[in-house]
Amino acid sequence: MPYFIHTCPNCSFTGETGEFARAGKSGGEDLPTDQEFGCRKYGLLAERYASEGRNPYRVAQIYHMGACCARLSGKPDLERLFLEKALEWLLKAVREEAVPEEERAVALYLLGEFHRLMGDFDSALTYYEMAMRQESAEKWLVELATRQMEHAKRGDRELKRSNDRPLLAP
Repeated sequence: MPYFIHTCPNCSFTGETGEFARAGKSGGEDLPTDQEFGCRKYGLLAERYASEGRNPYRVAQIYHMGACCARLSGKPDLERLFLEKALEWLLKAVREEAVPEEERAVALYLLGEFHRLMGDFDSALTYYEMAMRQESAEKWLVELATRQMEHAKRGDRELKRSNDRPLLAP
């Protein structure tokens, strides 16, 4: 996942692939790869987008990608930080009606999921229910929200595969 976001090793400019002209050399030396920034590059990009006044929904999406990267990289503290930021920006996007109408049900579902993953089960249930009531809620999303509601009711905050097993089970 970290390869979708790039960070310049010289100036720390962070952007998506289309924002870079090319990778090159500086002073005749090979530049280090941006892999050293790992999942942190998602935070750098989200911060840049926020400071530029970009759509809060896009900022939330970048933080969510960072949370996924951190989970897959075994960095629970960074995952929690990015989940908190994704939640903050997604709430802002919903309040400001910055979420496209056709994506509103998914955004509300994600608010439920972020709350569940952070252990706020009552809020999770509220947002899952809101997501299911949206006109844009497709059958797959209603089924997913229904299943995730059961996890929230049990106080289960683990990320699940489609077969309801924890994603990172031993």
